[in-house]
Amino acid sequence: MAQSTVTPSNIKLFLRKLDLVDQAFENLETKYNGSSNWPCFASLEPLDQATWNVGVKELKSTLLPSFRDQVVNLSKILELPTLSHDEIPKLNRISELQYELDQTLSQIKSFDALVSRRTLFSPAKYDAGHFKDSDGFRVQWLKWKVGSLTSTVCSLFKDCSDLVKAAKLPLSSRFRHPSDYYHTQAISDSKAITLQSINGMINWLTRDALYDLQLNWEHNISIMDDFLGQATRLLAAATCPAKNLTTVYGNAPPPVELAQSITTITKLSILFFRKLLRSAIKQITAQSFTTIDSNPMRALTRAAEDLCWNVEGLVDVLGYARVWTSGILEIIEGTEGRFEGVIRLITSNIFPLIPGGDNPCSVNYLNAWLADWRKLFYAETERCVDIAKEYDHE
Repeated sequence: MAQSTVTPSNIKLFLRKLDLVDQAFENLETKYNGSSNWPCFASLEPLDQATWNVGVKELKSTLLPSFRDQVVNLSKILELPTLSHDEIPKLNRISELQYELDQTLSQIKSFDALVSRRTLFSPAKYDAGHFKDSDGFRVQWLKWKVGSLTSTVCSLFKDCSDLVKAAKLPLSSRFRHPSDYYHTQAISDSKAITLQSINGMINWLTRDALYDLQLNWEHNISIMDDFLGQATRLLAAATCPAKNLTTVYGNAPPPVELAQSITTITKLSILFFRKLLRSAIKQITAQSFTTIDSNPMRALTRAAEDLCWNVEGLVDVLGYARVWTSGILEIIEGTEGRFEGVIRLITSNIFPLIPGGDNPCSVNYLNAWLADWRKLFYAETERCVDIAKEYDHE
């Protein structure tokens, strides 16, 4: 087999190709980094259901799978050993993939921009002939997910550009710069994050809005479990002064009664959402959930996340010294408001969807449970405020 000969003309062509590939990666990063190059002009024409359905089908069945394949193929080339002067065909293939990636990502961004133009500042109410409220809610999530995907792939473009720049350096000077292994590892990491984003978006487009709510609640219940662990450790520090424990911030432990109360509020919040998931949410169907208006649907989906922020704030206050009253009063007020808001959302939107008949978790049973739980929750929040005020006067 004849071996390729590296000639000055080959080297010159190779370096020229490297420059073009590097510039293309930089152009891709510039084009898609941020939203300034994708203006969103409002339209008074509501987004019709057919446009949304066709766009979603194309995204999950064609565009995103193709984009995933293109990312994988690009990474396979650049994760190999260092580009050398006799690998011009490899650079040609990279250029082809750059073009394909640009075309696919442009179509993804264009659909996102189209949807945004036709919903931003458009009439809030879509009737059945125009657009379902459940999909109106998902439009807002689409923009965030496309933005997240674009951000991850721009990081991949930058890592690819860095590797190509390193390949242009003379061998004698490479020891002063990050190794080829460093660049290929960066590309491998960015590829993994990008593929995770693509697969996550495909899965999300395949799921329904009710599944989104359940997933969001379960995720935030898990986060509140972590906060409960923190509160329990702070309570242990408060009840064992002889061990000379400190908080995570290095301050003295909080008062025992305050730590006990906040730990209890955290437990009640976790059990509240677990009970609703098990006894209310899982009784309704995905189809019936789509009949809820978009604003209540959005609020319901975010309910556990919003209360989780308040729980985090309460646990966080325990870690600071002598700011308990000012911090707790404000957070408790917000916590009670959000708790009451969730109850109103559940009774107004979820309970009417629960089937009747011989049901051990009937609406009557759930209403009685909510009334008892409201008393229990408010009794503990009031106790927490009283404890904080008591220490404020010391």
